[in-house]
Amino acid sequence: MPAVAAWSALATGALALEGALAAVDCTVENTIIRHSHALILGSRRHVMSGEPDPALICHNGAYGSP
Repeated sequence: MPAVAAWSALATGALALEGALAAVDCTVENTIIRHSHALILGSRRHVMSGEPDPALICHNGAYGSP
């Protein structure tokens, strides 16, 4: 059975995963489609940011954090 995730509604009603490093909520202004890709341009409505995990550094073959 899959784990249950907690979600929060942002300004536009879009859902963001709680505990995520960041979520950006926007209103779509324009969509440009080229071949197999789409560029979606939006106007920022809300930004949610959480506490980042410490960075993982690899130096001289060893791992550590700042």
